[in-house]
Formats: sequence, structure tokens, C-alpha cells
Amino acid sequence: MSKSKTRLSQTKVAAFDAQVDAHAKAALGKLLTGTKRTLDAMRSSGAEGLINDDGDGTWGDMDDADDEPLDQHIELSAEGEEAKFLQEYICKPRHKATQTWVSRITTADLRWTEQLEALVDAYLKYKHEPIDTETLETDVFQLPYIDVFDSNETKPFHHISASLYTNATLLAQGTLGPTPTKVYVAFSLRTLELYWHVRIWQPRVSVQAWLHVICDMHNQPYRRVL
Repeated sequence: MSKSKTRLSQTKVAAFDAQVDAHAKAALGKLLTGTKRTLDAMRSSGAEGLINDDGDGTWGDMDDADDEPLDQHIELSAEGEEAKFLQEYICKPRHKATQTWVSRITTADLRWTEQLEALVDAYLKYKHEPIDTETLETDVFQLPYIDVFDSNETKPFHHISASLYTNATLLAQGTLGPTPTKVYVAFSLRTLELYWHVRIWQPRVSVQAWLHVICDMHNQPYRRVL
């Protein structure tokens, strides 16, 4: 069943145009003087040449007939399975956290407690019987290094066979990681000790503020998570 089209009479069209003009004039009257000047400049700069009115009541771009698609010479294929990869990427379910923030903190506390005795022994040895790393012949691994007095971004560390934990190995060499397991960065003990003394006299200095200080001293961009 075809739908009939309703055509407005000339009187209604004229009334509608008059109403639109009235609203336009009211809107223009509320504009600032600078905005009006900008609109006048746009009108006089040839903006009217961007559209074409042939008198038949339809409007369109003047150069539509001569325009060609910009991508007409580009061929898309699925030989590299790009479409399949994109589909799998879009439909891939996101990983949901299985632990709450409280459970994460509780788990971290338990992990620290498990290795606390080994960490104390490693710290006391570092203070009273420091290891000469130059004489060690064990494997070396690199970690990002944070030190308020040293601008080096990474530091080599030696594996210590007697250490059961990564942080015990780091403590024996004057550093400590921020997490009990899966250590990804090492803080120098002198940096942590300096922050501890600052917090004693000014408790308002937060960890993030301290990291801002270190980044500024070494001309490095601040990162919220290290």
C-alpha cells in the first residue's frame, strides 16, 4: 500500500518561512558584536558559492557531479585476515578482576609477612656486611631503578643463590621492590629512608608528592603508577 505525500500550500510555506526568519533575527539580535562581525565576514567571503540553488527548491553542492570517491583506487582484501583479526578483537571478552581491593591488600600483607624474616636478615647483612657485587659471578638481571640521587633509569642486579625471595636479593644490594611478588621496579634504600625522615617531620607529604619530587629532579615525566 503506497503512502500519499502531503504537500503544503504556498500560504503555509510562506508562513513557515516568515516564522523561521523571525526566529533567526531574534537569535542574531542576542549575539555579541564580535560574533556578528564574524558572520558578516563569512557571508561576504564567498560562502554563498558553496551551495547551488537552481530555483527548483533543492539544494546541493556545486561540484557534486564532478567529484570522485577518494578511495576509488584502494582495494581491500581479506588475504591477511585483517577482518577476522578485527572481529576477534572486538568480540574478545574483557578480563574481569577476580579480587577486590581489600582482598588484594590482604594478600599482599600475607606475602610480606611470609618473607619478613628473610628480609630482615638481608637488610642487616646489607648494613653490617655488605656484599661486594663485583666479586659475584652469578647471573645478572636488570630492573627499572628509582633513586633520588641517581638519574640512571635501570640498574643491574646479581642473583644470590641463598635468597629465596626477589626482595631479599634486592635488599642485599641496597634496594627494595614495592610489591612482595612479581617485582617490576627497585627503589633504593636511601630514597626510602629519606622519605621516611621527611614523613616524620611533615606527614602531609604523600607518596605521590614524593614521586613528583624525584621525577622533577631527574627531568622525567610523572607517572602515577611505577
